[in-house]
Amino acid sequence: MPKTARLGVADALTLLDNEDTSATIMFLKMMDALFDCMNWLKETFLGYFDDWEKEANAQPHLRKKEKNKLQLSKETLLELKITVNSFVELTQKLLSEGGCEYVLSDVFNQDPIEIFGSGDDTHSILVWVFKTKV
Repeated sequence: MPKTARLGVADALTLLDNEDTSATIMFLKMMDALFDCMNWLKETFLGYFDDWEKEANAQPHLRKKEKNKLQLSKETLLELKITVNSFVELTQKLLSEGGCEYVLSDVFNQDPIEIFGSGDDTHSILVWVFKTKV
């Protein structure tokens, strides 16, 4: 749900000054805060690492090997992006379309995927899952 819609409804209900709507107003504001956090993860948190990578790669006096030492490995950065994007998309989907009242993020687990890949294929399977949005 777009931010303006969530806040618009909460604001409209607040104007009604009706005691019966206080729980709904609180729910809408809490959901707004949750989605703000998830947007922060995707935009600010991941953006920080993208900016770091760009800055390291923009050093004209360094060779590629030296630039790579100034930043996270490509594999680490990719896994971080996969984790954040998967978490955010899955959480939003579960809350908005999945009929879930809450999401316990501490039980999210990629072990079955790693077991499925078992061995050197693990990384490529994670990349495939992320790219195909399975």
